[in-house]
Amino acid sequence: MKSLLWQSDCSDIHWPTLSQLYFEAGMGNKDSDALATAFSNSKEVCFVFSESTLIAAGRVLADGAYCAIVCDIAVHPDYQGQGIGSQILAGLKEKVADHKRTILFSRAGKEGFYEKHGFVANPNFMVIYK
Repeated sequence: MKSLLWQSDCSDIHWPTLSQLYFEAGMGNKDSDALATAFSNSKEVCFVFSESTLIAAGRVLADGAYCAIVCDIAVHPDYQGQGIGSQILAGLKEKVADHKRTILFSRAGKEGFYEKHGFVANPNFMVIYK
């Protein structure tokens, strides 16, 4: 595997490229301007590059005490299965370890991945989709 560069801020991110990454990772069409807003307003972010190519990303929202929400972890299909998503998740969880609970949104079929990292399904969760 090529050397990877890990970045924990939004500087110099090309948002249309991130949008394309989410599409290629099977996470649908995400507007690049909305991604810029979402990532810029997140508590912690992580971007992973192989040479100069963006291959993975993730972020976490947090209130500073009680609740943190891991969202939007994506790894390009060519790089899945190499532990990159696990490293992103571990890093984000570590940044919010002092919170009482950490919640995440999982794409259908990916529950097993998150269960390996300590997450459990919760039937008391509700959401409004727009």
